[in-house]
Amino acid sequence: MKNLKLQVITALFITILLVGCSNSSNGEKTEKNGKDDTEVNNIEQIKQDIPEPYKKAIIAINNKNWELANTYLDLVISDFQDSEYILPTQILKVSMQVSQFQGAYELTDIILGTDPNNSLYDEEDKAAISRHIKLIKDIFNNSLKEQEKTFTTIVQEFKADKDYSKYYKDIMPLSLDGHYSDNLSFFAEVGYPVPSDNEIDEFLNTKYDINLSHMVNEIIEKTENINFNYLLLFYNAGTQLNETNPKLAKDLFNLILNITSDDIYNEYRISVEKFMGDSINDTNKNEELNQTYNNAQANSKNKKYDPFEWGIGVKEEFENQMIQNEYADSKENLFYKNGYIGGDNQGYYEVYTIDENGEERYIVVVNVKTGSYHG
Repeated sequence: MKNLKLQVITALFITILLVGCSNSSNGEKTEKNGKDDTEVNNIEQIKQDIPEPYKKAIIAINNKNWELANTYLDLVISDFQDSEYILPTQILKVSMQVSQFQGAYELTDIILGTDPNNSLYDEEDKAAISRHIKLIKDIFNNSLKEQEKTFTTIVQEFKADKDYSKYYKDIMPLSLDGHYSDNLSFFAEVGYPVPSDNEIDEFLNTKYDINLSHMVNEIIEKTENINFNYLLLFYNAGTQLNETNPKLAKDLFNLILNITSDDIYNEYRISVEKFMGDSINDTNKNEELNQTYNNAQANSKNKKYDPFEWGIGVKEEFENQMIQNEYADSKENLFYKNGYIGGDNQGYYEVYTIDENGEERYIVVVNVKTGSYHG
């Protein structure tokens, strides 16, 4: 009887323990579920904070639908001005602008590198080339204006020590298909025939696709160093903007220096230091030329200002550079056409030479007051 009573008490004790354990387990599970629910809610909240057009822009980028992506990025900027996604939106947008500029730059090299010893230089071909050059200039000008506007905001907001990778986590690596080809390579090699408008469009679209895919892949790549992803973008933009907006270019270069402050032998850092050093020398040189010009102007107040009149000593030094760089074989073989007057009220000449076949060939555009040139 005593044993039976002991067995009953033991059974009751075990039952109580089991019930307690069960409740404790359920409590832990409930607490865990509560934690999971909180995490889910946080994730959902983050998803809700992402602007809808930004989501759609990412989808368009993954599909390489650049025009649609650009449209959605514009909507983010216009409709969600206080969103934290504004900066990554601008970075994606300016990647398109830089890529467009690069494609046009490559096309310029091809068209202006044409072999003059062939039959393409008849009047019809000249007209086609002029039309293509005008298209390229339009792309240059529009792209640089857009870059200036977007990068001005980026350099103000970008923080070198902040990780922006979370904003691009939904972008998939873009393929760089092996079948891409330079469909104007024949033109670069033999200079004939002049490419059609359709071939020009195809070339620009192909280069844009290649350059932008590469740029996007660079941005979303996982790196150990925060924001090394942007070095290529900032460097390309800085070199492109240096002539039209040197202050903005300097700001972009300083971003590169800040990002690479712990990596003094980084290739982009070294390139920037060299580029900025050369630019300082050029600036000092131009300042000296400008001072000489201003002094001459002060001594001839009664003389009417002519934006296309060469600064003192500028033409001689410029022509020496043209010969030294083998753009022309003699000063007598250089001639000029009025180009345009810049915002500084200084004239820019289009410079040409006569090739060995007796045909005129465009070389560069030069500022007649400072001697700086490009082309």
